[in-house]
Amino acid sequence: MPKSPPAGAAIVITGGETDDRRKAAAALRQAGFAPVEGAAGGPLAATLSGDDQFREEAPVWRDDAAAEVAAATLEQPAALILFNLDHFKRVRAVVGSEIARRLLKEAFARVEDCLKAHDASRGRRGKRRGQVRHVDGDEFCVLMPRLDHSEEAAEFAHAALVAIGRPYEKIAPQVFLTGRAGITLAPHHSRDVDTLFRMVASIVHHESRQGRNTVRVYAPGAVAIAAERFELEAELSRAVRAGELEVHYQPQLCIATNRLVGAEALVRWRRAGIGSVPAEVFIAVAEDLGLIAELGSWVLGTAARQIESWRKAGLPSVRIAINTSAYQFRRLDMVDVVVDALKKTDVAAEFLMLEVTESLVLSEVERTLDALRRLQEMGIKIALDDFGTGYSSLSYLKSFALDCLKIDLSFVRGLPQDAGDVAVTEAIIRMAKALNLEVIAEGVEREEQRACLAALGCDYYQGFLIARPMPADAFGQLLGRGLMVE
Repeated sequence: MPKSPPAGAAIVITGGETDDRRKAAAALRQAGFAPVEGAAGGPLAATLSGDDQFREEAPVWRDDAAAEVAAATLEQPAALILFNLDHFKRVRAVVGSEIARRLLKEAFARVEDCLKAHDASRGRRGKRRGQVRHVDGDEFCVLMPRLDHSEEAAEFAHAALVAIGRPYEKIAPQVFLTGRAGITLAPHHSRDVDTLFRMVASIVHHESRQGRNTVRVYAPGAVAIAAERFELEAELSRAVRAGELEVHYQPQLCIATNRLVGAEALVRWRRAGIGSVPAEVFIAVAEDLGLIAELGSWVLGTAARQIESWRKAGLPSVRIAINTSAYQFRRLDMVDVVVDALKKTDVAAEFLMLEVTESLVLSEVERTLDALRRLQEMGIKIALDDFGTGYSSLSYLKSFALDCLKIDLSFVRGLPQDAGDVAVTEAIIRMAKALNLEVIAEGVEREEQRACLAALGCDYYQGFLIARPMPADAFGQLLGRGLMVE
């Protein structure tokens, strides 16, 4: 059996005629892939930068898979299983490319070892043994020929996900990987290996929003879901560039006085003919498409212009918080982006706060630290968002230029009944105070939550108890009524 390839694979398509290749490309795009023309093989062929040996072996493996699929029977079916690692782009942003490559290699080895153990337990040898290949950056494909029963594929997939989820102590002790798996069966779903691969890709990519460590078997309708995702991506790309999104503002109040002190700027999208698209859906799509930097810069510029508009209307100025991402800091010079927004609007830096995530402050540390310090020197406030929900490290709290911690709603939700949430929240607030940081709690929906946070020493809060995110005009009306909120 050939050695498994390293990271960096790309799905490729082929075809004798241009029209054939275009049709294949369209089909793969509907299944969530970005095809690359020009290599030998089919959708299962993978090319790897600098790995000529595997480039030669890939078409052979596809041919073997096609032969096994064609020979499958209802009594001895064949299974094609696609494994996808959850949020691996975020993991790479935190640990860096080299550690991510080692993690990927180890995860692949665990799947391969699990497959060998599975076959050995059933006395399978030669062509009856399964095969595993690395077909994309964070995806592995397994072929299981001549199964004893169709449920066997799901049993193996669950075991492989357990193996992937074990700690990676020698590589990155702070990282815990999870994944999901999709299964298609021959001859149940198809006798064509390329069709099976498109089917399994469609369910794996759809299930990315349905939870971790899940195993799903293909069912009719999954391809339609993938096509809907493709349409969503196309419309979002157009909407971002056409300026069709909106910025809403969620008020932030002083917890002791109920005085309005600011707002968080949140992007909203009302899709033509459909209505509001949940932010968690289209933000994730924007990240996948590489649009998040462009979208983030647009939100920053829009919020700055709105602050200027409120000021010119004679309304009091308050601080507006803007979400940022690690991708923005890697792709753009965020200092230049902020300086440009302030110059174009004549807004004072004290009225802007940038919310950063733990993945941002832990990636490219020196560059990020320099950018945050320069922003802080300009007068921009820096808040650490969703503290405690990611790859937390207390050491960076004293090293990075931070002004504020935001307590995630997952800790606020159980207040005051959940003793664990109370203990964690109190610890976060005490630590922040010791470091001279402000504390904002988000997701406050009930008065008893606000009262508990006030007793624990929290400074500010936001959530449905005050108001849902609102359009700029509505927030302007709130400013017009004065800064005290009843």
